[in-house]
Amino acid sequence: MVDWLRVRDLPYMARHNYYYEFVHLLPWGLLVAVVEGNLAANVIARAFSGTDLQVAIASATPPGSLLVSLVWGMWCVGRPKLRLTMIASTLTGLFAATAAFTPRAAWGAWLFLLQIIAANLFLTGVVTVRAALWKSNYPPTARGRITARLQAVRAISKIAALTAAAAILDRDANAYRYIYPACAVAGAASLAWVRRLHVRGERRELRGYRTAGSSASAEDIGAERLLEPFNVWRVFSPRHLFGEMIEILRRDRAFRVYCSAQMLLGISNLMMRPVLVVMLERDLLSGADFFYRVSTILMDVLPTALMMATLPRWGRFFDRVGVVRQRVYIGVFWVIATVFGTLGALATIGGPELRPWCLPLAIGLFALYAMFSGAGQGGGTLAWNIGHLHFAAPHEAEVYMGIHVSLTGLRGMLAPLLGTLLWTQVAWWTWLVSLAFATWSLMSYIGLLREQQRQEATLEAHGRT
Repeated sequence: MVDWLRVRDLPYMARHNYYYEFVHLLPWGLLVAVVEGNLAANVIARAFSGTDLQVAIASATPPGSLLVSLVWGMWCVGRPKLRLTMIASTLTGLFAATAAFTPRAAWGAWLFLLQIIAANLFLTGVVTVRAALWKSNYPPTARGRITARLQAVRAISKIAALTAAAAILDRDANAYRYIYPACAVAGAASLAWVRRLHVRGERRELRGYRTAGSSASAEDIGAERLLEPFNVWRVFSPRHLFGEMIEILRRDRAFRVYCSAQMLLGISNLMMRPVLVVMLERDLLSGADFFYRVSTILMDVLPTALMMATLPRWGRFFDRVGVVRQRVYIGVFWVIATVFGTLGALATIGGPELRPWCLPLAIGLFALYAMFSGAGQGGGTLAWNIGHLHFAAPHEAEVYMGIHVSLTGLRGMLAPLLGTLLWTQVAWWTWLVSLAFATWSLMSYIGLLREQQRQEATLEAHGRT
């Protein structure tokens, strides 16, 4: 029998979960594509004739919703993870399906936004809990390869869904009313395979959480407070949430530098998403009947295709060199991508003699921007999902994931608004600001890598002596 999914080249104990998670992600990726992609921003810009603010909010919603990941990360400590996954997945599809009832009225854009925001909040729960599942189910020696394959199948579904949705929306502006519900049904059907997953060691882990409080001394409880399940008040208390975040960032300098560099790179990327939507809708493709297709190809299909193509190589590279060195290479791709984006923006303001060439030249440069950013995303999606495990102790993995994903949400919420504001004030110079952030991030990763190499050299020298 042909091993199409390449299950047999994985560690034996990881094969069952990998198979069912792989099959689950094929239909689940359809729902994720219309919820977390740029499709919502395009629908608001064209179908609802939305304002710049509404487009910016739609662009900010997928990454901005990650701000609640810290809540999800703390909530899943000491609780059954598959049950949380099922609940969050079901509610993601439910809110996406309600888009069918959104009228194309003046207030329809805001209602559509609320539905997409709600779907993304629960999708964040799925993402956060899945990282905890991967920690339990897949060994570190194969985690990069497995994550790469799972992200690749998710990318295939995303490309298929977005390409089909864009073509349909170019023909019928009301098509969002059945595209979102159809993808929600596919997502709901995929949960049949989630129920077959096993969480290795969870029963033992949950028993340990239940007995930790009764068996530990007062000093141990104070020192190991992260070992206890978080109650409802602690999970939803802003003081406690930010207290835990600040405490971990204060004592773990390497993780603090890592998160700071991620923040800079995320701002560089996310601030340009609404800017690119506005440029395509109002400058390059104004009135064109192929807006959805070109916009979707540039903003979703090309980056996702390059991400999928580079994932296997990034996965092997990650397992060999670790997250910090990989982040340096990712930073190089993003700097190059932003240079092409800047040149594309300049092409849109060419003089009269260049005007006939502006459209193909700008689209070609933006395509290069999409391709290099997609290649960077190939490594970034691995580092983003499992990179925090390089810094976290086993019992702190969920909280570390919650911290770095919540910081992703913070920049995701603010960066698109910053980009839109800068675009209204300084136009194409906004791209130079993005380039400065990307370069700063790359320098931070290089500094962290050098520090790590010095520490490794010191340990090796002590080992020889």
